[in-house]
Amino acid sequence: MTARRPARPGHRTTRTALASAALVTLAVVATGCELTDEVTESEQTYTVDGKTTKLDVSTPGGDIKVVADDTAEGRVKVTERLEYGKQKPATRHSLKDGALNLTAEDCGRSNGRCNVSYEVRVPRSVAVTLRTDGGNIGVTGITGTVGTRTSGGNIDVRQTAGPLTAETSGGDITISDARGKQTTAHTDGGAIDARFTAVPDRVTTDSSGGNVSVRLPQGRYAIDATTDGGNRNVTGSVDNASPHKIKAHSDGGDVGVTVGR
Repeated sequence: MTARRPARPGHRTTRTALASAALVTLAVVATGCELTDEVTESEQTYTVDGKTTKLDVSTPGGDIKVVADDTAEGRVKVTERLEYGKQKPATRHSLKDGALNLTAEDCGRSNGRCNVSYEVRVPRSVAVTLRTDGGNIGVTGITGTVGTRTSGGNIDVRQTAGPLTAETSGGDITISDARGKQTTAHTDGGAIDARFTAVPDRVTTDSSGGNVSVRLPQGRYAIDATTDGGNRNVTGSVDNASPHKIKAHSDGGDVGVTVGR
């Protein structure tokens, strides 16, 4: 008796052009004699007209990337990338009174992958609030208020100039070329690396399980740097009476604050 050869992996791609969006669907079937797993990927890009002053993005799983883009004449360009199994997650967007809301729903009780990732290009003065339960967050060039929260990924914030809040339950936080007056960063399971190019008024950084590094431009700061399980290093001018308050803490790693380098 001759054994039947396993079926070769199937690969199907469908492209559909829409008036304001491009949709690409890719179905991937796992190798084997019977269907064991199927993942569909789709991508849609659209433009939101009208003045946007606030951006709110929420997804149950997936990455979020926001980039400042002043060439769009006030319009917002959104790309949604979906990965799902049996049930396609629904996405919605609405613009009201300058507030643009992008929302993705989960796949209900359906098993398998269910991710909705966003890439958004906005005017740099927009205030952004970003939340994902299972992905990374990236923000570049925003001068408005930035709030980021992820339950299972890294946060990378670059060239921001407004108040910043970054929270993650399971990843690293990287802040570079920051010019905002107030910054708060907290991670339960990773490291924090925060670098400032303008003197901040208040910085609070806290990690439950990783190293914390803060680099500041030349100036005088009131620095509170503590660790419960690592080394502490403070370099530069320290003035406890300074209005510029810097707090860096780690429960289980090294803490370093460097001024003027």
